[in-house]
Amino acid sequence: MGPLCFLILINDTLTNTPHHWKYVDDCTVLPLASILVARWPGIAKSANLLGVTVDNQLTCKQHVTTTVRSAAYKLYMLRTLKSLCTLADKLKGEYLTFILPRIMYSSPAWSSSLTSTQQQQLEDVQKRTCRIILDPAYTNYDHALTTLSLPRLSIKHQEALVKLGRGLLRQFTPSPSPLP
Repeated sequence: MGPLCFLILINDTLTNTPHHWKYVDDCTVLPLASILVARWPGIAKSANLLGVTVDNQLTCKQHVTTTVRSAAYKLYMLRTLKSLCTLADKLKGEYLTFILPRIMYSSPAWSSSLTSTQQQQLEDVQKRTCRIILDPAYTNYDHALTTLSLPRLSIKHQEALVKLGRGLLRQFTPSPSPLP
């Protein structure tokens, strides 16, 4: 069924679309063109592409807001586990499994455009996590990061960008030809 739906969605790509590109995933069809960007404010205020929300100003403000809100709900789960006397290493594992991936999802696509306020909003999620896990031993954020062996999110975002860049370089660097 998937290939059939894909073909139906892109069927008109070859007709009468000289200045358009089409992006299609399993649930989104979005025409992209310079004309569209110029008219975007009249069309929609934001678009969600594979779980990343981009607004008509091409910022990730709404994406960060949604991500922080989603993480806040998951922090409730962490607090509940803490109230049941769950050990700190298990709570850290829950954070690494359920919360951090949501914060980091597709970060190479948007993290380089974060404002300092947006970066701080995301970092605050990790800071609240550290408080929950280490309470009452929490003294400050830097000490908590050291205790839990966690890097700042800005470092994680940078590492993700570097990893993507290296992967792209490997993919597009021609392999040496064998000597005759």
